Amino acid sequence: MGKNCSVIKSGLEYSSKDLRSLQVSAWLEADSVKRTKLEEIVIYAKKMGHGKIGIAFCTDYDKEARMVYEILSRYFEVFSVCCKVCGFGKAEFGLRKCEGTGLEIACNPIGQAMTLNKEQTDLNLIVGLCMGHDIAFTANSEAPVSTPAERCAPSFSGRWSLPSTSPLSIDWADRLSRRTRCSAFTADNKAGTTSASLGIQAAVSSLIT
Repeated sequence: MGKNCSVIKSGLEYSSKDLRSLQVSAWLEADSVKRTKLEEIVIYAKKMGHGKIGIAFCTDYDKEARMVYEILSRYFEVFSVCCKVCGFGKAEFGLRKCEGTGLEIACNPIGQAMTLNKEQTDLNLIVGLCMGHDIAFTANSEAPVSTPAERCAPSFSGRWSLPSTSPLSIDWADRLSRRTRCSAFTADNKAGTTSASLGIQAAVSSLIT
């Protein structure tokens, strides 16, 4: 705050995709309708002309990743890859194990990025990757990266839960269903996921040009 940024401004230039991204983001920001992050992702990707979306997810979030996959598949060609891709053991890299002394498969964020790079995705989404793994994935992804939700601390049951502000949470689902007159759903309810897909479709169909 308050620093002289004239040096930065003198070399600052937005062109091509960066300028288009800035324009679409400004449109979303200025619009009076407040949307969920997942709705914004659909609109943003459509306005950017994206056709292929990648999902890099943690195995602890497989249900949430499946829901995101099913919703986005209505609009895009979607590719997903889990964090345990390639299946190499933690011992190969001298990594600390979470439990026991047997074989424990390591997460492979660079492998996830390489897999989606091969598919030539236009935009990649992170669903639940651990701290550090998300950085490695983003650094090695050829496509820009965003996230539809954030991780939070594990519950006492040992399962990861989603924050109430997450676009994958029940609160988000309820808000979306109220606005689009669809029934509420949870990540475990496939029928509800279909309702959510229809809800997003109704919410964004008139906005995508």
